[in-house]
Amino acid sequence: GTAFHYDRGFLPLLSEDSLGQFEAWFIKDHGLDNLGLDRRALVPEETYRGRILFDHQQRFGDGYKLVGQAGVISDRNFLQEYFLEEWNTYPDEVTRVRLEKRTENRMWTVQGNYRPNPFFTQVEWLPRGDHYWLGQSLLADRLTWFEHTNVAYGKYRIASAPTNQTDANQWALLPWQVSESGGRFATRQEIDLPVSLGPVKVVPYALGELAHWDADLFGNPLSRAYGQVGLRSSLAMWNVNPFLESDLLNLHGLAHKVMFEAKLSYSD
Repeated sequence: GTAFHYDRGFLPLLSEDSLGQFEAWFIKDHGLDNLGLDRRALVPEETYRGRILFDHQQRFGDGYKLVGQAGVISDRNFLQEYFLEEWNTYPDEVTRVRLEKRTENRMWTVQGNYRPNPFFTQVEWLPRGDHYWLGQSLLADRLTWFEHTNVAYGKYRIASAPTNQTDANQWALLPWQVSESGGRFATRQEIDLPVSLGPVKVVPYALGELAHWDADLFGNPLSRAYGQVGLRSSLAMWNVNPFLESDLLNLHGLAHKVMFEAKLSYSD
């Protein structure tokens, strides 16, 4: 196996603001997997086992960013047996690429991904586009506008059943895990009217969403109109003591902050 990490542009087409890693490990396994109290001696699904992982992030000028990952694993228990911390704490590996551009409080992204590991339940986006507009001021700061719109074609692919009998006895599909594919289109808009009543911040708001799916759990098209009106409020309190000192705790002053929040809304 090998591991290769980089954090600068040293190859053609790589900018200076680039970082990533490549790892590949392969073994011929003659043993049994020990994966916990009720899975002490599992026969691996494959004799030749391993993984390939490639992660890359790269920023270009004018707010562009490219993110890519390629993750291929030989079998469902390889990471749990040999890379337990990664299995417990990392997200499932996917093979994907995403291009995004940020301009002040706006961002758009275009992404696509493919599932090479059949033992994971994942959605393949072929492709997906999102646009975000956060906290846009309207009417001389009287109103604030938020927007999220996405257009996508998704293929929901459920995990394959384990071949090991011990794993198979503990494996079952959830009721909503159904293989379907189709387009998804949605836009959500929100208008806020932030006001201050002394130390209390109050935000009356209204939001709405229009969405359409080409296929639901039964393969039928589904559309939805969703609306909500409400009121958010918050009260912040804090106290600062700059005289508390502790070399043992590396403490040089202490700040205590409390936030009280309340929300009232009606949705339909």
